[in-house]
Amino acid sequence: MLFCCSAYFCAERKLKLYDNTTHKHRTLEVGQCPKCGALKVIVKQYRIEDGKYSERKPKNSKEVARFIKKYEKEAYYETPDLKPKYGTKANMSWTYADASKSGWVKDFNNVRQFKLDQTIRVVS
Repeated sequence: MLFCCSAYFCAERKLKLYDNTTHKHRTLEVGQCPKCGALKVIVKQYRIEDGKYSERKPKNSKEVARFIKKYEKEAYYETPDLKPKYGTKANMSWTYADASKSGWVKDFNNVRQFKLDQTIRVVS
């Protein structure tokens, strides 16, 4: 999670970085603030010496481009963004129907599907 404009927001890109002699479990998160449009960058890494997580951020907005170039060279994997970019989660619910009078039919791929009639009563 990145912080800007008094709010947290999710990163648009997450890159896994190679482990080095002092740190492991390293990730680079890059995102753009939805309010002001500023580019935010953070490197999260686990320090081997004392067993604590540490974060590195650029000191000012001028160093962001150099910071990204430096750490992108160490990246070996980019985590894909699996969140839907448009729409809401409101219509993603189960609807139950009493389909006891319906029968099985086969579609174009020869897979059995329920044939729903006009007489079906929606339960919830």
